[in-house]
Amino acid sequence: MRAIVKNNFLPFIARGIANLVDHGAGHVEEVLKKIEELCIACSETGLRLSPPERYLLELTAWLHDLGCLISRENHELESCKLLESIKRDLILDDEVVRLIKLLIKFHRKRARLDSLCRRPPDYLFQQPVRLDLLVALFRLADACDMGSRSTHAMVGERAPPVLFKAIRSKLPRRSRKHWLVHMACLGTSINPETGRIAIHRRDRRAISLLVDELNEEISRVRRILEKYHLPFTKAEIIDHVNERSS
Repeated sequence: MRAIVKNNFLPFIARGIANLVDHGAGHVEEVLKKIEELCIACSETGLRLSPPERYLLELTAWLHDLGCLISRENHELESCKLLESIKRDLILDDEVVRLIKLLIKFHRKRARLDSLCRRPPDYLFQQPVRLDLLVALFRLADACDMGSRSTHAMVGERAPPVLFKAIRSKLPRRSRKHWLVHMACLGTSINPETGRIAIHRRDRRAISLLVDELNEEISRVRRILEKYHLPFTKAEIIDHVNERSS
C-alpha cells in the first residue's frame, strides 16, 4: 500500500496546490513521525493506543491529502472518493476503509467534532477503536509539520528557500506569507514527559501565524484531549537565533 501511494500518487499532489507548501511524501513522513511522538507522550500518561488504532493513524497519514490531486478545496471529500476507487489496489478491508474515511473527513479544520465525544467505540479486528482520540492526535500531528524536518533529506524543508526564491513573484500574497513563516521555522518537537509542543524558530522573523494556527488546532480538539487526560495544552516558541552564530 505504502509503495503504491508514495510512487504513484504523492509525486503529483503539487499540481492541485501549486501555491502551498509541501503536501507530498515529506509531509506524510513528518506526520508519521509526529504521530509516533504523540503516542509516546500519551503512553507517559498511561494511555496506550491499540495496534488497530496505530494502524489506522498510519494509513490516514498516507491517504489524507490525496484529494489535493483533484482540488485543494474539499480535498478531504476528494480523498475519500479516491480511496474508494483504489481500495482494491491497496488491498484494504472495507471496514478499514470506512474508518479511514471518517478520519480523513474529520481532519479538516472546519469539521465539527461535537458528535465524536459522544460516539461509542468502533471496532476493527475485534478490538475497540476510539475514533475521537485518533482524530485529535492526527489533527495535531498534521498541524505540527512546519519548517525544517527531521526526515529524508530530499524533503527536508516544507518550504525550501531556493524554490521560494524562484517562484516568489508568482505566489499570491497569502501564500508568500505562509512560505516565509515556514522558512523561519526549524520545526516542532513534542516533549514525551510533559506533552509540551514546541515550535523552534531559526531567526527573529515573526512566526505568529504558525503558532496561532497550531494553538487554534489544539483548542479545537481540547474537549477530546481533556476526555483522555492528555497534556497537549499550548504550543510555545523556542528561539535558536544565537546558536547559529556561536
